[in-house]
Amino acid sequence: ILQQHALVVQAASGMEASRDRKEAASRQDARLQLGCRLYRPALAATVRLRAERPIWLQTHNIRGEIRACAGPWLTSGEWWTCTRWAHEEWDVGLDDGALYRIYRDLASARWFVAAMYD
Repeated sequence: ILQQHALVVQAASGMEASRDRKEAASRQDARLQLGCRLYRPALAATVRLRAERPIWLQTHNIRGEIRACAGPWLTSGEWWTCTRWAHEEWDVGLDDGALYRIYRDLASARWFVAAMYD
């Protein structure tokens, strides 16, 4: 099941903005949109690393060289229960231009694709 969430970022036009910036903002659509489609459950993946950074991603229907990546971010949750989890998360851009959020489950060392950005 694929769930979709949208993040909308709008440019701020504070009192301190110069007149040039205000005029430029009025000429352009200052609204940027980035959608995030969550995979539920996350897709099992194979990830190759070089120097501890992801360089290749593959699932049953996603495959490609990772051209750019940001991370890792360490996340965790439900640490107070028996279902606690801990992840090492990365945002990656593939050679086809697709953007994904991937993570390595720190307990199992398995990789997953959590979301696709569009």
